Amino acid sequence: MLRLSILSISLLTIMAGAAVAPGLAAISNYFPQADQTLIKLVLTLPAIVIIPVSFAMGRLSRLISKKTLLIIGLLLYAVGGVGGGLVDSIEMLLACRALLGVSVGIIMPLSTGLIADLCKPEERTKLMGLASSFSFLGGIIATLAAGFLAVYGWRYTFIVYASSLVVLCLTIFNLPSIPKDVAEKTKSKLPKEVYTYAAGGFGLMVIFYIIPTNIAMHIQSNGFGNASSAGFAIAIATTGGFISGLSFKHIYKLTKQYHIPIVVFISGTGILLLNQATSMTLIMIGSGFIGAGNGLIMPAIFVGVSRAVGQGSSVRAMGVVTSFLFLGQFMSPILMDGIGVIFGNTSFINLSRIAYIIVYAFAILLTIKVFIYKPPKQSE
Repeated sequence: MLRLSILSISLLTIMAGAAVAPGLAAISNYFPQADQTLIKLVLTLPAIVIIPVSFAMGRLSRLISKKTLLIIGLLLYAVGGVGGGLVDSIEMLLACRALLGVSVGIIMPLSTGLIADLCKPEERTKLMGLASSFSFLGGIIATLAAGFLAVYGWRYTFIVYASSLVVLCLTIFNLPSIPKDVAEKTKSKLPKEVYTYAAGGFGLMVIFYIIPTNIAMHIQSNGFGNASSAGFAIAIATTGGFISGLSFKHIYKLTKQYHIPIVVFISGTGILLLNQATSMTLIMIGSGFIGAGNGLIMPAIFVGVSRAVGQGSSVRAMGVVTSFLFLGQFMSPILMDGIGVIFGNTSFINLSRIAYIIVYAFAILLTIKVFIYKPPKQSE
């Protein structure tokens, strides 16, 4: 039960942002006076709150026991998550989403940190992989459930967040008391490669996050389906990430230095399919391409970062990259809508056209870079 309790924490991470996506169109209709950028922030606001809270977790874990921190995070998750379905103003809804971001900022570092604290060294690699799979699985379950619930009303989609109470019970009854962290002092500078990967991840998140922030409204406005259909599309993207992530080790070994250009091209093709879609079938296929691409890009970024830094700096480096990823999610509606305004059209069709052109151009530049600069042969 200890392993199940630890892994169940990971179920909540992707779920936090993904669960509400199928109901965005209905939320937009309920708050007609609210700007569309504010509506999209319902999905992306937690990401910006996660960044400072995650940075603060290093200090907090030295002051408060990790089990206590986890219990606090899970309680905030339930209140901020379910509370979003009980409010009557866009401002209060955004406040609940911010509280949810605080909770995820607490939970996410612990979801992998507890594996290192409580599991034997020979078990850690396997459990880290399972934790990643559980996070995608949570996203799949949440988007499907929220998609069905959104048919009965947008408020019902927030019921999904009550699942944190099950994780809370598992935590209280199965997790042992965990001592506070001992402070670590790291003065070495991170290599520039870390910031290169962080910037790349930021850019990709800005582009890819136009999908969950727009897909529900795009599907309904074009008559392809309803909120449940949007839930299926997002679930397929998450499933693509889940499956491709499980295959990452073998695919990465096969594609080597061409890995990132190839999977960026795959993701760009997914955006192109969404842009050109004339039916729900093409929406599903495009979503699958995007999910598979993301499931192969993110691990590649983290592998590159881990190779660029020494073991003593890996946690700090991962924190920098993770923060940029969440910052990209938060900035996505702001930057992409701003680009749309410059081109005179903020519709999903126009934004996705701009997105796939940028992604294809990025893939071509990465390919040229690989041909110009041949990196040393990678060892497994």
